[in-house]
Amino acid sequence: MQKELNLLLSRNLDGERGYTNASTHIKNENFKNFLKAYADQRRKYAQEIKDRMEELGIEPREDFSTLGSIHHAIMELITKISSNADKALMEECARGESMAVSDYKKAMKSNMFDSDTLSMVMKQHDKIMAAKQTLKKIGEVI
Repeated sequence: MQKELNLLLSRNLDGERGYTNASTHIKNENFKNFLKAYADQRRKYAQEIKDRMEELGIEPREDFSTLGSIHHAIMELITKISSNADKALMEECARGESMAVSDYKKAMKSNMFDSDTLSMVMKQHDKIMAAKQTLKKIGEVI
């Protein structure tokens, strides 16, 4: 269970950093506020996971993933070279959520969680899935 929870913790830390970074580069104020709200959501999820790990006597490992760092670098590059940076950033945020959804599904399939932890993970998964779908739709209309 420690491995799975640390993976989800890292993914949420990656997401918070990605959304915060995107919100500083995006031009549209409505999208900027939207991304800041998702950064706050991911920060909350990371804290929920850390709290749960501590309740279970598991040491949380608070670091970014290598994949998240690469994704962050890609987002930085997009802001410098894209003719429609807002669209590209929203698409990259959706791609990041796809990675998170995949990790959540793997963690849930591991059958390593007690019922309270599984409930928390499922709720977070569902909200991240909804964010992914919203970001994808926004990316299509920009």
